[in-house]
Amino acid sequence: MGRPIPSDHAAAPTTIAATPASLEFAYTVGGTVPAAQPIQISNSGPGRHARLDRQGERFLVELVGRLRHGSVDSFRIRLSGRSERGHLPGFHSDLCLGASNSPASVAVTLTVRPAQPAVIVTAVVNAGSYQPGIASGAWISIFGTNLSASTYLWQAGDIVNGALPTSLQGVSVSVNGLPAYVDYVSPTQINALAPDDDTLGPVQVQVTAAGVASNIVTAQKGLFAPAFLTFDGTHVAALHADYSLIGAPNLLPGAVTTPARPGEIILLYGVGFGPANPPQPSGQLVTAAVPLAYPVQITIGGMPASVAYAGLTASGLYQFNATVPDLPNGDAAVVASISGVSTQTGVSLTVSAVASTKAKPEWSACPNCGRSVRLPAFDMRGLDGQT
Repeated sequence: MGRPIPSDHAAAPTTIAATPASLEFAYTVGGTVPAAQPIQISNSGPGRHARLDRQGERFLVELVGRLRHGSVDSFRIRLSGRSERGHLPGFHSDLCLGASNSPASVAVTLTVRPAQPAVIVTAVVNAGSYQPGIASGAWISIFGTNLSASTYLWQAGDIVNGALPTSLQGVSVSVNGLPAYVDYVSPTQINALAPDDDTLGPVQVQVTAAGVASNIVTAQKGLFAPAFLTFDGTHVAALHADYSLIGAPNLLPGAVTTPARPGEIILLYGVGFGPANPPQPSGQLVTAAVPLAYPVQITIGGMPASVAYAGLTASGLYQFNATVPDLPNGDAAVVASISGVSTQTGVSLTVSAVASTKAKPEWSACPNCGRSVRLPAFDMRGLDGQT
């Protein structure tokens, strides 16, 4: 009759363990299945790994690439199905025959995010005229739906070492495959500065918001896409030499506006007038006035207006110091031409020979130079979304 084995020499019971003890997957409805994640299952004795039990309705789990190292089996676990459920129960990772703690479990959580809404672009236009036609270094406005989850205008912190941002709030724009410089985003409108690119003719414009790419819209790109900015869609954005606003009285709520006078040097503002001399990279902040590379002709009321200065005064913003011709009182059409390309029609300047009381000037303008000036909050590019 055999002798009993002393208790301190009895074989320890076989146990199994899974590492890690939990896994988390995230899936966006309509997106790709999450990547596989590694897991190891070990046992302390001779027991063999027998099966994997799966739990969770519409939640499919597969073992991938089993690799045995002694008592450790290494797997990669992946989801091979899609679930509309949020947090799903875990699954039994393995059953080890003879193990005292079999089965061991691994908690698996699947977080399902709703599908991103389709980003739809309906129009790409010149930001000054809201008409077709864009150019490098010109402000463009993009209209559509689901263009952004929020409304945001670039802040000083978005401009790093003079470089304009190519993305705001997860929204970016490409023009002919190149990143544009985004300064305003909202669910229905984006304003961006078209990047430098020698390509002329049809170019593709696309928006990406929260990782979702929009449809592609074709825009016609030229060397010039000149347009005057306007206060209200019809009256040109113009300032007196003392930087007070030009317009008929009460043109703008809460602002003092006075007509221009014949013989007066006024400041007009526009976009899309092409390269400066010396050239200025579109993606860099303009910190000093730079003259245009091509001459500009301006008429007011059909009569030539002497242009003392024409050039960039801010990123994508052009200033023109022009003398008002001798005109009768009333609204006079304003048109600028550069290399045969003209600004939009229907833009006028209010002229009156009668002196009027204006707001107190802050300082006087140099008649033949430019200076960076921030137009009022109702500025035509819609930077505050009030266009």
